[in-house]
Formats: sequence, C-alpha cells, structure tokens
Amino acid sequence: MTEISATIETLGQLLREVMTKPPATLDPDSDMIDEFGLSSVDVMELISLVEDTWDMAFPLNDLASIRTLRQLAERIIALEPRA
Repeated sequence: MTEISATIETLGQLLREVMTKPPATLDPDSDMIDEFGLSSVDVMELISLVEDTWDMAFPLNDLASIRTLRQLAERIIALEPRA
C-alpha cells in the first residue's frame, strides 16, 4: 500500500467518525462539502482528529483549497517531517 493510499484509508476512517450518516464507500476524489455534506463544524472536527492522529498542527489557512480526501491526504504527507 502506498503512503497516499494508507493516508486516504486512515482519513476515511476518521471521516466516518465525524459523519452522522457515512456512505458505504468514500471516493477520495469526492467533494467533502458538496458530496458528503460536511458542515464547517464537521470539517473542524475532522481536522482535530487529523492533528491528533498525525501529531501535527494543521494550518487552517490550507483548508480553503482542500475539497477532497485525496487533497487532504496530499497536504498531510507534505506537512510530515522527513527523516
């Protein structure tokens, strides 16, 4: 499993925790707001879970350009410190 696939899978699990009625499948390229129906509170809860899971501070100004799980996963990977 690639790093992006593993990150998307973990994000999918976190997203299911946030959503009241998660879909059976989560397309990583679906819009989290329009297609999954996340509210701004849901998004902030997801980001809080991301910060806890990856032990990082996620820059909130990045949220404006992130609409999909794949975009969020790519940003998380870019923010992770490299050894």
